[in-house]
Amino acid sequence: MESERETSEGKARSDKDRVIIFDTTLRDGEQCPGATMTFDEKLEVAELLDEMGVDVIEAGFPIASQGDFESVQEIARRAEKSVICGLARAQMKDIDVCADAIKPAKRGRIHTFIGTSPLHRKYQMGIEEAEVLERIAASVTRARTYTDDVEWSAMDATRTEHDFLCRCVEAAIKAGATTVNIPDTVGYATPDEFAGLIRMLLERVPGADGIAGSGGVDVGKQTLDWDFLIANPVAPLSASQLVMETPPQVIVRGPLTQPLIQRANRPTLGVGSTQANPGTSSASPR
Repeated sequence: MESERETSEGKARSDKDRVIIFDTTLRDGEQCPGATMTFDEKLEVAELLDEMGVDVIEAGFPIASQGDFESVQEIARRAEKSVICGLARAQMKDIDVCADAIKPAKRGRIHTFIGTSPLHRKYQMGIEEAEVLERIAASVTRARTYTDDVEWSAMDATRTEHDFLCRCVEAAIKAGATTVNIPDTVGYATPDEFAGLIRMLLERVPGADGIAGSGGVDVGKQTLDWDFLIANPVAPLSASQLVMETPPQVIVRGPLTQPLIQRANRPTLGVGSTQANPGTSSASPR
């Protein structure tokens, strides 16, 4: 007969290595041509996702429009099970509006992002590395005043210099980010390259192998090549013995059911990309 200790250890392992679902159909999905939804349609989709037990629903980009704000707020008000997440650029107004939108939720998350690559720094924002780091710290700190569940994304991470990307991730962690997303915005990296990026982050960023009391680091990848869509999230499993010690968690991001591989209290390995969002002056990460 199985001992009480074995039963307890088995349950703890099961809880830690369970599957987590992060669905962004209502935010990222709406960026697909022809996929725009009405207010009522968004509520219907959100209700279904909540009933299914989806762990995190990224409900929209509240600053983008009044309609987006209202739909996120109503979804937050109605959700019974899911964490309701809103997207925000690394700007105080974005974060404040996002916080207001998710306020009714039983459990809310703010997901804030900024471009980190040389192209984004020079041509999109016109700022130097030091200011990027300042904005990361300021935006995550501001978000943490509203909720203890904060996700931060490095837009165009795979084209960012490794040294600087490490500094950005470290800044986000120190400021209180509980999930860090590293997306391949333009489908730049191959599976081996992406695995190498994850290995580098695990080895070099203090705290990347286990953010205290958090969901870890979510290292993302997306591309239109379906082989890469599967291969890039899976390849990082061989990048570090740390990740392979136990079965990984898997997070799924809609609308393409993009797989994210995560391990509790370890860096999350996942799927992400970026595309311009209607109604904003900046792009948003997938």
